[in-house]
Amino acid sequence: MNDLPFIHERVNRLFDEVMAERGASSVWSPSVDIYETEGEFVVIAEVPGVRESDLTVTLQQNRLTIEGYRSLNRHPLENNSGRYHRLECSYGQFSRSFILPSSVDGASVRATLRDGLLTITIPKRGLQKRQIRID
Repeated sequence: MNDLPFIHERVNRLFDEVMAERGASSVWSPSVDIYETEGEFVVIAEVPGVRESDLTVTLQQNRLTIEGYRSLNRHPLENNSGRYHRLECSYGQFSRSFILPSSVDGASVRATLRDGLLTITIPKRGLQKRQIRID
């Protein structure tokens, strides 16, 4: 059951890839790596060309959501003085959500954007060991 969110995400990505191969417009979705250390969860999203002002990161209970917008205007043809011969870079709005374990500490989340990588660090709450009385 722990792998269910991972499997769900893989199925969604596979669907997007199949639709893109068939020429259907696919929603842009940045690639994300999530890993865990002893004291925190780390989420790294690839968001090249996205400005900090166009990103929103929220954590509600244990659901992390990354939303943003990558503008087509990052290309040199902003003033329509030329024409594209190929346009493969995705742009537009995106939203990614992830369910993290309930042990996350939402009060101490940190996020940085450097070189097109959004890194979100979410500390774990201190888990208190408690002895259970047996009746």
